[in-house]
Amino acid sequence: MKSAQITFNGNDFVGIFVKTNDFYTLVPSNISKKNEEAIKRALDTQIIKTTISNSELLGIFSVINNNGILLSPLSYSKEVKALKEFFDVVEVFDTQLVAIGNNIAANDKLAIISPLFSKKEEKFIQDVLNVETIKLTIASHLTPGANMILTNKGALVNPNLKEGEEEKLKEIGIKFFGGTLNYGTPYVGICGVANKNGYCTGISSTGIELNRIELIFTEF
Repeated sequence: MKSAQITFNGNDFVGIFVKTNDFYTLVPSNISKKNEEAIKRALDTQIIKTTISNSELLGIFSVINNNGILLSPLSYSKEVKALKEFFDVVEVFDTQLVAIGNNIAANDKLAIISPLFSKKEEKFIQDVLNVETIKLTIASHLTPGANMILTNKGALVNPNLKEGEEEKLKEIGIKFFGGTLNYGTPYVGICGVANKNGYCTGISSTGIELNRIELIFTEF
């Protein structure tokens, strides 16, 4: 797979700033040319420079798969309008869990979502992203999006996964490995991003960590 290790002004938590599907990647509007080119090579997507809630925290304030994009209720109308030029389905999610990227991990068929979402909110996620949903903690955390990287090939998850969580993931057919990124950080969802083409992590990720993510998303 293609890969890139980058940093945003010394911040290794790439998953906070970047969000991707197999065709488009959202990056901060003030991204350096070097980082933009590295991400484009690794993920092999069209780059979209934008803000959400007038911030660089695109990974926290959005959820994307190949079916659509959910945006935090903190999003501005001009940001929503700009993204509708690229995505057929763009919806603002009316929820108190405004850091939706931390609370949802999605591929094209399934979304692992925080148990804190209501039934109405769960139905909204299903309809916009055209997925089935599973309410599940990851390593006892209520923020599955921050604790896993989920693609159509498989998932890298917080290595402190509990037995019941592991059994649930196996039951619903997700192929996964536990692992860390950024030199031992278990919150892999905020450390990196991945799609069918490649992945990006922080520059502090070790060779062992990169081998792990390479194995997951290549072999699966």
